[in-house]
Amino acid sequence: MSIELQNDIKYAKSILDNECHDKFRKIYTNTNEDLSLLFSQLDLSDKNILTVLSSSDYLYMSYLFGAKRVDCFDINPLTFRLFYLRKWLINNNIIDIGFCSYEDVIRVLMNMEKTNTDNEKESLLFWKEVLSKMGESDFYHNRLFTTIFNPFNSFYKDKLVNLSKILSYVNPTFYSFDICDNLGINIDKRYDFIFLSNVLDYNRSRESLDAAFNNLLPLVDKQGKIVCAHISQIANEDFTQVLDLEKKVFQDAFEYSHIIASDENQPIHYYQYTKK
Repeated sequence: MSIELQNDIKYAKSILDNECHDKFRKIYTNTNEDLSLLFSQLDLSDKNILTVLSSSDYLYMSYLFGAKRVDCFDINPLTFRLFYLRKWLINNNIIDIGFCSYEDVIRVLMNMEKTNTDNEKESLLFWKEVLSKMGESDFYHNRLFTTIFNPFNSFYKDKLVNLSKILSYVNPTFYSFDICDNLGINIDKRYDFIFLSNVLDYNRSRESLDAAFNNLLPLVDKQGKIVCAHISQIANEDFTQVLDLEKKVFQDAFEYSHIIASDENQPIHYYQYTKK
């Protein structure tokens, strides 16, 4: 058992025991964004992607829309374990963890006959250990998960077979870091697209935005794009006001442009920074 796996099990148990007070301690089981709306506006064919992992939906959509390679990062290391759990559930025609039964999840884990990579093998050990500690009650009371109803999950309905086939070949590189950490990030790669979802909604100080800029700039390839979501329910100020500082930080190296806004039932603004 690797040090990473031991730490992840310990971290999960601290959440279940109410001893973890990290801001992002629980795992989102799904996105609340209409990602098909966003991705239909972008050309990802044969592109290299870096995305926040979270519920894994950005990774799924990137591959479904033609990406060549998708790496991922997250401040919460348990999101990488969730990627594999959702992969196995998808193989069993289950897209949404938050609305399936504890018995279904356990059945899927118990029927796992082989794993393809060390990461997948360790993730199977992780979930068998953690779910045995959770039990049915903790599972249904979302002690480890944050479940958000997403009516847009219907997009996957006729794509599960294709997505399952794609994921059978996917062994993502995962980086555990905070994109707004001023300690820097050691990744020697360049990406055509970087998806942040609403990460910057949580980091509105000049210091954190400067750190994000410094971390992102060397990762973006020539004419590459950083794609962001602004979920207006999270921000307490008007969208244009909270965006001003962010645009000032990025303006010397990136060109800002609006992509699309969702409908009134889901007021999310999508925008991007294109490297000059």
